[in-house]
Amino acid sequence: MLPQDRTKALRHAGLCLPQSPGRFLRPLLALLLSVLVLTGTVPRARADVFTGPCRLFGVPPLLAMAMARVESDWYPWCLNIDGRDVRPRSYGRAVQLARDALRAGKSVDVGLMQINSYWLKKLRIAPEVALVPRNNVILGLFVLTQELRRHGATWKAVGAYHSPTAWRQQRYARKVHACYVALLKGQAAPKRQERDRTSKTGNRIGNRKDEALLSLTGPLPEFSEKSSERNAERSQRKVPGRAR
Repeated sequence: MLPQDRTKALRHAGLCLPQSPGRFLRPLLALLLSVLVLTGTVPRARADVFTGPCRLFGVPPLLAMAMARVESDWYPWCLNIDGRDVRPRSYGRAVQLARDALRAGKSVDVGLMQINSYWLKKLRIAPEVALVPRNNVILGLFVLTQELRRHGATWKAVGAYHSPTAWRQQRYARKVHACYVALLKGQAAPKRQERDRTSKTGNRIGNRKDEALLSLTGPLPEFSEKSSERNAERSQRKVPGRAR
């Protein structure tokens, strides 16, 4: 079981913490599999996975979707095991691989928002719960909320979701920004391979412009800081650590 205060906070945010995961997973996965796995666009149902949790945490849905694009390319069973991307073809296989990695003491990131094993252990969340897409988004926004409390509604908070290191924060924030802008314009957000290729071959002028736009102390777009602070109080007091 989770400590009582965290259990209450995460349940309030809509996190499913069943005693028997199989009872609720079947109907939910039947709905989500068709829209999250079998399509290559950004279907409405996939956006809906973000809408409810984002409303509760006061985070713009497009920002959360951009972060998920960078983290997992919107693939719900995405894993990263000791720095190696793994794309299981099913929820069950993803759960098994995540369990095996945890037993072996490996670092593993799971799901849409790539929740690190640090948080799974700290919050005592099982992989089968964390890999449910909506649960994963709730956990990701919970982690982001901790960084927003530290750094305010800035790009540094987004960067800190990924890493405590400044240059990694800058690189991550730039990738999220590129995806956010594309989504805002109604375009397909660039895939990970496209972003990596652009970062290696992009011109210096463009890079300087991006850095100016993405000052880590700059404010996040369309962000309700008061709403975020109010919902941060619903989560818990400051939690040390990082997302990855």
